[in-house]
Amino acid sequence: MEEAVTTTAQTGNPVPNLGEIAKWQRRLQFLTLATLLAFWPRYGGVFFLALLPFKLFVLYRMITALRMPDLLLLLMFVPVLDLITLLLLSRRATRTLQAAGIRVGLLGASAKDVPEKGSTQTREGNTASP
Repeated sequence: MEEAVTTTAQTGNPVPNLGEIAKWQRRLQFLTLATLLAFWPRYGGVFFLALLPFKLFVLYRMITALRMPDLLLLLMFVPVLDLITLLLLSRRATRTLQAAGIRVGLLGASAKDVPEKGSTQTREGNTASP
């Protein structure tokens, strides 16, 4: 299930899949809010362990979409570093989406603002098929 990686003609850098980034950033935002509950004194440890598989899955999908190193997954096992990592990844995803001209709100980009796969979107928001 390997995707073909397209590159920009000017730089040769891989073009990120904006749809994947937007989808997983929205889930990452909800996960960040849930991670804050893990700092609740009475049940924080249990909640931290219950969230761990979901955090690992969402983080893996996000770092794959952003083409970042997989070593970030190890930070999910440290209680405070996991929150910092989630916040930094969210910031990186927001900047990537905003650079493509997509509006990003508090809980991520809206699905209607993200271009469909196989189409290109200009900064003005006009979508055109190739």
